[in-house]
Amino acid sequence: MPSPAKNLVQSCISRIQRTDRGMVRQRNDRTMDNRAAKFRSWLFQTAGYSDFTVALITEAQALCLVGTYVEHIATTELNTLTRNPLQAKTLANHMNAAASYLRSITYLPVQLLSNPHSKAPRLLPFLADIIHSRQQWQQPYPKRVPYTWAMFQALHRATRKACQSHSASFLQLQHAVFNWVCLGIFTGSRPGEYAQTCARRGEFAAIPDSWAVPKQWRGLPLAFVRDDFTFYTSARQQIPIPTLLQATHVPAFLHVRFRYDKSKQNFIIRQFKRGKDFLCPVAAALAIVQRAHALQVPLIHPLGVFRPASSSTYTFIRSSDIIAIMRAAVVLAYPDSSHYMRTHITCVVAHSNRVTAAVALKAAGMSIEDIAFRLRWQPESVQ
Repeated sequence: MPSPAKNLVQSCISRIQRTDRGMVRQRNDRTMDNRAAKFRSWLFQTAGYSDFTVALITEAQALCLVGTYVEHIATTELNTLTRNPLQAKTLANHMNAAASYLRSITYLPVQLLSNPHSKAPRLLPFLADIIHSRQQWQQPYPKRVPYTWAMFQALHRATRKACQSHSASFLQLQHAVFNWVCLGIFTGSRPGEYAQTCARRGEFAAIPDSWAVPKQWRGLPLAFVRDDFTFYTSARQQIPIPTLLQATHVPAFLHVRFRYDKSKQNFIIRQFKRGKDFLCPVAAALAIVQRAHALQVPLIHPLGVFRPASSSTYTFIRSSDIIAIMRAAVVLAYPDSSHYMRTHITCVVAHSNRVTAAVALKAAGMSIEDIAFRLRWQPESVQ
């Protein structure tokens, strides 16, 4: 019979394998596995090793193999999307995957750092030279272009016209995205706070069980849910949900709770006041809540939803949906194909919403520190 200790180990291994690491981490795990498999293929097919000979190498030989491999992909591999040489960070990730694979089959430390126990560990010089060279000569990513006033005007006219001809268009994608980007230029929300960046269609990213969070938060969406929005009258009285869902007038104030933030400050609250034109954060949030109610979205599901034209139920907004709508807004706002926004349309992305918020606050005369506080950024990131 298996010993109690062996049963305990097997139980722990099984539990670890079943642990939900979250969609982003699971995707990173798959990427790491794919890169290790790519290195293995190069090791056996190009470098001429076998299972037997690779098990006999020394750590110095293992390090040389890692360096040779990274030099190889640095000079031969291109980014599948941009067709540009691989970025330095990608090369470093391939380097780590190769070292990890060699550790697993040789049981050697394959230490890539020259001073692993110091406060500022550095790569071994010959490995650092490869990465540094690519950093010096890599082609930067295109800058994200902020949304413009003309784009918001064009979207506003389009959604208003659609609602006049067909009231159900309020539930569809264009109107939903318009509400979220209107709110986003005040909240500075990242796409993952109101849309789905890597979940499959109809699914949403949730707080994984492996995170050290209280049990009541596990499994809930990373994106906003209804309880994250609280509305108040001009007398600072909270508006009950039933009243809010039937409201025809825009409340005076909105409190937004940012449950999940990439910084160290979760559960922070920001207050927003009713605006005087169609770019109103309170009106946008009210429409978002009323749409979710009309589509019968459960309280613990994300609010970023819409009803596809060919469906009778809702689905979650994705980053690709936001990009499609906002690039269509560029075409509506700028019919001239030679306009700057048209020639740089690929720089209009979902994250442009957050850039727009920072640019607008800076144009209004706010300091870098105040913008960082409002948008939950680090001051150097704002700059």
